[in-house]
Amino acid sequence: MKKKSSKTLKVHRLRWIILSLVVTIILSAVLFLRFRSTLVMDMRFKFNLFPAFLPGEKVCVSQEHLRAFSVRSPPSDRVNLSVPPVLETQVYITDSRVLLMVHIFRILSGEHSLWFEGRGESEVKDIIKEVNIGKRPLLGSYLEIISESSTKRWYRSRQLRSRFFMKNPESVRKVIAEAMKGNLREGK
Repeated sequence: MKKKSSKTLKVHRLRWIILSLVVTIILSAVLFLRFRSTLVMDMRFKFNLFPAFLPGEKVCVSQEHLRAFSVRSPPSDRVNLSVPPVLETQVYITDSRVLLMVHIFRILSGEHSLWFEGRGESEVKDIIKEVNIGKRPLLGSYLEIISESSTKRWYRSRQLRSRFFMKNPESVRKVIAEAMKGNLREGK
């Protein structure tokens, strides 16, 4: 009897240790990403994996499974690598904005919007000014979006340089260029 009870006690302790480690890792990732990303971008976090599209907003392109993304707005500079299921990133290009979705353990999601000129619901937003493509030795080809914030913040400059490392960024760049001209909204 003593062997069974001590064995049962060890199993319960092991379960609690594993559960504590999992909870600690999740909370650490959430807090780390929350404060790290917020200092560069105005990212909204929620417990929902689906993007919050506006009524009538049309999705033109969605790019899932990005290799990485980086954001630069001096003095901040961040690079985030996609490591499923710990951290996954997606980009949606709509007729109004470019929406970045970050999923942490597929439980918590963060989203940040880069708006096309004259679109959007709030006055505090990042407006897309320029879109480019490029290539880096380690991460490969990327889509670069340069945006400008409508308000000044103490933790970042007005200009935000976002790079999304993905397959075939040229086709996505063309869609964004058309949206910047207003052709997607007007159906041209």
